[in-house]
Amino acid sequence: LDRAALLTTLQTNPNVDVSGLSDYELLRLKKIQRNEAKLASLGLCRNGGGNGNAGAGGNGSALLVPPVRSEKAKKAADTRRRNTERARIAIEQHDRTMRARNNHDGS
Repeated sequence: LDRAALLTTLQTNPNVDVSGLSDYELLRLKKIQRNEAKLASLGLCRNGGGNGNAGAGGNGSALLVPPVRSEKAKKAADTRRRNTERARIAIEQHDRTMRARNNHDGS
């Protein structure tokens, strides 16, 4: 790990304070910057990049634009939600039935 090269690379961004960071944290910040640049080149970053703030409440990465969900995708999500709820109810009903049978057989 070339700490001096990492420091030089990261110090070009005035929003990043690298004083007192470990090698791991420096490497992580460099990877975050690399990933933000790639996302920006793909047009996936809002405002062209992050604020470099790797403190509490964020990892220093840019906010991604939330995807626009089509009506078909919304309907599919609702169906999955309903099916999950129905399956949960069916399992609970089955469990109650089996407990009742076991209690009845054991008497």
